[in-house]
Amino acid sequence: MPLKKLFAGLALLCCLDAIAAETTPLPQHLLGEQSMDLSASKVKVRVIKLTLAKGWKAASRIHPIPGPRYVLKGRVRIATDAKADEFGPGQLFWETGSQYLSENVSDSEVDLLVMEMLPEPTPPKTGRTTNGKAAKEKTK
Repeated sequence: MPLKKLFAGLALLCCLDAIAAETTPLPQHLLGEQSMDLSASKVKVRVIKLTLAKGWKAASRIHPIPGPRYVLKGRVRIATDAKADEFGPGQLFWETGSQYLSENVSDSEVDLLVMEMLPEPTPPKTGRTTNGKAAKEKTK
């Protein structure tokens, strides 16, 4: 009988250990956060891997879709009228929708993860065409 209790106790400890492992939070590291005003109630989120060739440089531009950019490989320089910063692997920067210059300052390609949040178009209401007029019923 004591042997059965020992096995039952070991089984219980194994189960408790497994439960504890499932409820232990995974390690997290906040890379950045920023409040955004989303004009739409529904958005489409896209995550894109973008590769910038060695020596790539963009003239002054405004990115139409602001959001976070995460550097996977290489170094990128982002310059605005106010300041210039370089970002490398594991670093996050935000495109804000204002004018900037960007450049690959690495000896190789730069790989970025680009996260975009786009408002989803509202589908037309049932019974109406896209021009707003009532749809004609089909005759048999």
